[in-house]
Amino acid sequence: MDEIIILRTIKFFSLALFAGGIFAAVLAAEWPRRIAALPLTTIGFTGSWISGYVLMVFTGGSMRTMELWIIWGIVASLLALHGVALLAHKAQPHFISYILTLTGLFTSIATMVTRSNQISQLMLATLFSLIFSFIICFWPGLVKRTQSSNQTSPEVTNKSWNWFQWIARWEGISLIVLILINMPLKQAAGISLDGGTGTLGWFHGTLFLIYLQALLSTGRLLNWNLRQFAFGFISANIPFGTFWFERWVQKSFREDQPQKIG
Repeated sequence: MDEIIILRTIKFFSLALFAGGIFAAVLAAEWPRRIAALPLTTIGFTGSWISGYVLMVFTGGSMRTMELWIIWGIVASLLALHGVALLAHKAQPHFISYILTLTGLFTSIATMVTRSNQISQLMLATLFSLIFSFIICFWPGLVKRTQSSNQTSPEVTNKSWNWFQWIARWEGISLIVLILINMPLKQAAGISLDGGTGTLGWFHGTLFLIYLQALLSTGRLLNWNLRQFAFGFISANIPFGTFWFERWVQKSFREDQPQKIG
């Protein structure tokens, strides 16, 4: 019982961080402030996913028996993360990015509150979230979308790169722990670091999804070519790969475009 209370508390604070980061990005008029909100959003997203998964396992659930409302909330939170990454990496984001971000956030919260597996109720929650998002986005003076220059500044590129950098490192660490530490221990001695709950795999999977979003967003901002995108994807599946990719990209951009990454 104490563990469940702790997990629910962690999930609550994680959701608060997730929502706080999203609103900080949505309501910011300046481009650098929108990108600066991404770390907070990412921490909240990760914390809510991990605590939610562990909470599900503690209450007798599993990946195979995952309820519909949980899946709906997962998809909605992914849309919110994608939306906030889009609006944070554009000088003048399209209003659809704001709608996508807020609708995803409100829908994920609504599904966790109602916990309904009825498709009609889930669709209704999504519809109300969409309407509420439109109200916020078109409320006079609330969301300011045109106060940033279209020119990419070093401050913007550095903030985006730093965001990608620490995500790549944590993704790399999680893969090392999962493949090079946990799996050998499990095979050789029957020892599982997560007690056989699959939490390590879920943690790595969460970071992998965030990494892919960061790879896409930061890569487009820094004008990466197809080879760099391909190497970035491949490196995330190889132990120590993201560490190599980070250093390779940083070195190449400092040589070719020193103003891009400080």
